[in-house]
Amino acid sequence: ITPIKGALTNYIYLCELNKTIPIEKHEHRRVILRLYGEISGSHEKFYEILIFNILSERKLGPKLLGAFKNGRIEQYIESRALSVAELREGSYLERIARKMAKFHLLEIPFDKRPKYITRFVEKYLPHIHRAFENNEDMTQRQKEIINTLASRNVIKEYEDLKVALEKMNSLTVYCHNDVQEGNLLVLPSNYSSPQLEQIMVIDFEYSYYGYRGYDIGNHFCEFIMQNVSDKPLGFDYDPGCYPTHQQQMAFAEAYLNCISEELKNSNDSSRNYFLTSPDSLIKEANHHSLMSHLFWGFWGVAQHYLSHIDFPFLVRIDSNI
Repeated sequence: ITPIKGALTNYIYLCELNKTIPIEKHEHRRVILRLYGEISGSHEKFYEILIFNILSERKLGPKLLGAFKNGRIEQYIESRALSVAELREGSYLERIARKMAKFHLLEIPFDKRPKYITRFVEKYLPHIHRAFENNEDMTQRQKEIINTLASRNVIKEYEDLKVALEKMNSLTVYCHNDVQEGNLLVLPSNYSSPQLEQIMVIDFEYSYYGYRGYDIGNHFCEFIMQNVSDKPLGFDYDPGCYPTHQQQMAFAEAYLNCISEELKNSNDSSRNYFLTSPDSLIKEANHHSLMSHLFWGFWGVAQHYLSHIDFPFLVRIDSNI
């Protein structure tokens, strides 16, 4: 059993049988064991395993091999995760855009109101208030970060931003909400297919219906983050790596071209619902990226109190807010 590094919400392990142990043709020598983290409630776990199974049946994700109260067993796929540098490269950037477009076209039998991200944020707010009211158990650096959040009145900032984004009328689609390098697997050529684009999206714990602009804007924010690095804190970030206008335009055009191709046999109302101009899509993404920063900042405070994963969640907030 080998822990897989980089996971910040769940505990993930690669489990392997000794090569000397014979197996049947239908059995697996390697599997992924996923144990749910402390921040996930029973509601989120139920929906995550449901979407995992749906995408597995549609051959858009690994197979579900088993499930139990606090986790599940998944198919192991020989692959590697993308690097942050590869997110920014033209060929991968456009493949990810097409992958996200196909994800957004999914019809999933869930509540389609775009309230998932804000519901999560509001679940985290008691932890924000707790941090503001009593931070005596924190290090000096952690106190400085929490005091900065308090001085900026981030809770009011969140409320104002939520109202402003609702007025933008960004399209409601089925979102992944965490398209970062660690959740994008590069598949071997013998496994891939035109449907998969040689990339498989994994980890659906935050996926639900929401604003298209948020999903894309959140992905743009991942250009500046690196969750696994050789830095002392275990992550690094560079705001200067936020996608350039040229990169954003390439992403938007690849995304919209894929939507157009996928809906070429659909009626005009479906096409008109999903299609927009590249400039409008970029505007959606950049506005909603602000909510992404707040979401992961609040998430970091909640993780500080709830998670047993060894990671400097509060210090990471400095890169989000």
